[in-house]
Amino acid sequence: MASKRVFYTEGDFYAYISENPVSYGHSVLAYRKHAVFGDMDKNSIRAVGPLVKRISIAVKEATGAEGVKLIIENGDMQPVELFGLFVVKGVNFDVKDITRDSAHMHIDIVPCYADMSKFNIERKPFDESTNAEILKKIKGELES
Repeated sequence: MASKRVFYTEGDFYAYISENPVSYGHSVLAYRKHAVFGDMDKNSIRAVGPLVKRISIAVKEATGAEGVKLIIENGDMQPVELFGLFVVKGVNFDVKDITRDSAHMHIDIVPCYADMSKFNIERKPFDESTNAEILKKIKGELES
């Protein structure tokens, strides 16, 4: 993951623009340690909910999306729930568990739009100027 796509760091987490985005503004909140959700320490588990909330709202506002979908990539076969922490006024959360070979928990934050032209069906990387524009907008929302 290229560091120039990172827009936020805090504790054991960092957030960045997806290399192969599903939609304009698709971001990822990643846990620095290689662990699945159930193996994370208690402080990290407590921290993830507020971080997801803060970053999701910033991404939604920065992109003008109608809602945000969350996909928890957990690396194991067990469903993951975050204790109802995803109830945020004006943000539509849909939590799903997707399995991967990696034991590295991260959460995809996917902006959703009524205008399907903003979706990136082919999952091709955005160009540098588009990434720079998205980063600037999201950072601005996080700083306000």
